[in-house]
Amino acid sequence: MQTLDLSNRSMRFSDFRQEAEDRLRRSGYSTLRRVHCETQGNALRIHGYLPSDSLKLLAHAIVAEVEGARTVINEIEVLIPPSCEAAERFACA
Repeated sequence: MQTLDLSNRSMRFSDFRQEAEDRLRRSGYSTLRRVHCETQGNALRIHGYLPSDSLKLLAHAIVAEVEGARTVINEIEVLIPPSCEAAERFACA
């Protein structure tokens, strides 16, 4: 689990969970649409399954930019598909 402390951020969004999910949806990476966000106080917890570590880090970086989220708890699991055919299905799920 990766945690990033963003305690110097001010609270500007009453619902930064929605802002985080919107940013993931607008990222241009369709697989990031399957990342889910939850709030716990000023912490933003992200979870789901992605096919690579780089996408996991990208999701983390995207939600870390959301004002109001003082801590990001990254519980995304990386599942690498066993074949290219499976990778195509994974990306379209």
